[in-house]
Amino acid sequence: MVYKIAGLWAIAMEEHRKRWYKQGLGPRIDALDVALKALRAGEAAAGKNIRMIAESLRASSHSYGFDEVCKRASSIGEALPAELPDRTGELIAVLRHELAEDPSLPATILLVGEQSSFMVALSRELEALGKEIVRAATATQAQQLLLERDIVFIVLDLFLPDQDGLNLLEILRSTPLTAVTPIVAIAARASVEIIGRHLVSDVDGCFEKPADPRKVAEFIHARLQGAQEITRSARRDVLTGLLNRAAFCESFEHVMRFSETTKEPVALVLLEMDGFQALEREQGTSACERALQCVGQVLSGSFRATDIVARWSPAQFAILFPGEDQFGGMCATEKALQNLRQQHPTMADGKILYVTLSAGLMVLASRVTIEQAMEEAGRCLYAAKSSGGNRVIPREASAKRRRESVMVFARGDSSNMFKQLLENNGFDVMLAEQDENAALATLGHNPCRLMLIEEGSWGLASFDLLRRIRENPRFNRIPVVMLASSEEHAARALDLGANDYMLKPFSPFAFIIRMRYLLTRSMGSTQRPHTLLLMDSDVAALITAGTTLHKKGGFRVLFARSGLEGLGRLQREAVDGILLDPRLPDLNGADLLRRVRELIVPEKTSLVLTVPASETAAAAQLGGKDIRGIIAKPHNLQTLTKELIRLLNIKMQPRPPTADEERHLNDEIQRLLQPRPPAPMA
Repeated sequence: MVYKIAGLWAIAMEEHRKRWYKQGLGPRIDALDVALKALRAGEAAAGKNIRMIAESLRASSHSYGFDEVCKRASSIGEALPAELPDRTGELIAVLRHELAEDPSLPATILLVGEQSSFMVALSRELEALGKEIVRAATATQAQQLLLERDIVFIVLDLFLPDQDGLNLLEILRSTPLTAVTPIVAIAARASVEIIGRHLVSDVDGCFEKPADPRKVAEFIHARLQGAQEITRSARRDVLTGLLNRAAFCESFEHVMRFSETTKEPVALVLLEMDGFQALEREQGTSACERALQCVGQVLSGSFRATDIVARWSPAQFAILFPGEDQFGGMCATEKALQNLRQQHPTMADGKILYVTLSAGLMVLASRVTIEQAMEEAGRCLYAAKSSGGNRVIPREASAKRRRESVMVFARGDSSNMFKQLLENNGFDVMLAEQDENAALATLGHNPCRLMLIEEGSWGLASFDLLRRIRENPRFNRIPVVMLASSEEHAARALDLGANDYMLKPFSPFAFIIRMRYLLTRSMGSTQRPHTLLLMDSDVAALITAGTTLHKKGGFRVLFARSGLEGLGRLQREAVDGILLDPRLPDLNGADLLRRVRELIVPEKTSLVLTVPASETAAAAQLGGKDIRGIIAKPHNLQTLTKELIRLLNIKMQPRPPTADEERHLNDEIQRLLQPRPPAPMA
């Protein structure tokens, strides 16, 4: 009996692994499609990519009993160059066939209506197609079952004993749980005509009584297959063909449950393209897309079909290795990095792109959440990038590596809170002395990579401290983050040279993201950020525009609320661009523009005017040929940065914000837009 149970357990585990194998076929098909198109276009590296993906499939398909896939993949390894396109097409066809036979969607169908010969016959037809059937005689029973079961399709008889079927249909479509669940209505002729006239969008099909059970079952089966294909497409990253973030999160949960049952290890790797932002700045979006496609093909061909490979963020990729420990994960990842070093994507004009990856690796503990796992893997990735990139660092090695030092200027309980938060995330923390002079002396004897100043606990002294740091040649290149209590104080901090700010209160997760981003961006950077001077009497407009330009474009932003203040700024500061509202209260617009032109060198400083849309024609006449353009007010915060960069004809220095940073920025902007009385900036 024990042997029989063990045998059944082994069979169940093998079936589970086969399902994983099939889930991994979709990205391989997409990668082969891309490589086949490139091969037919004459790209030399495409054939190598195809053979690499085929070898990966050959090695794993035989182990799981997919003999036809193994046969077709082996034929590619033996193919002559002229035979490669046809044999690749044959392999793709076999993979599509295997994928089509995998019923990955649950297929529990709810039949709502009184017991009848039609309902009995329809149940038999659907069960013969592999569907699970649950029945409800009344609307009340149906609503209860929908709460208890995962229903993917509803067959609704519009004649119900306790409620009009049309009313139930309206309830189902207005409830989030069933708003998009496919529904087939079974109705008398009069109801069919009503549906045809008024409710065509509320049902996916309508059959008149007496309906043919076989035709209804065939209709449902076809709709479920179409929904399955849509679901597969929704799980795919369009550019690389890999799984997307949502699909990876779903697979993560399945893998962790399976690992907890089998007690097998699971390794997780987070990879990121080295120099992605520099590539985008220097060669544009098309080069980035070509590089990412190459990375997707290499990753598809470097791992087993049972490994889960996904694009996690614009430049990051995540991989799960079920059943692998640190050694196995390291070997597989090193192989992938080596494969990428030998693959050089080529642009349409023949330019070669040299792409490398950095990677952080960890072995997952049981019951770990995906947020915890990705955060830990992110620490390892950060260690790999700050060590020079083009390498993989496991968790143990990243823990032993010298940690980045942060000087915290805070007082009281805040200082201990920041110390604990930063140390828990891999930073070394130094707490500054309470006295300003003593704090600067401590900084001189203990070099750090980042400074954190809490404005609330230091009061006005925090701004004086920031000014003195920026005036000192020993410290002025160290990134500084101001933890500000208001938008006005944040604007003043940027004005004095802070690299970034965060408004209190903030989430610890967003805080750590910004710290790591600043450290990574500052590594090896010798270029100063572009400096913009914003001249506007409207404080709210100043701060809103300044926040957007700083966060999205990486600009250093200076502010002036009057003409004389702006002219004073231009005498003291070198600026790359000026965004000027000529309607300032203290100087005539024409006189202000004349004096601004006297203080700048047009080849080095660009001038852009900003006025209400109704005044753009007058502003163009006032500015003449010396201005680069006009931006209408109120500012469109979604396009302001790109529009200004285009008019100033400069390149963005940092990378675009991540999705998390974008959400954080939009929250800040929405808060800025809330009505509030104006407050002084100083």
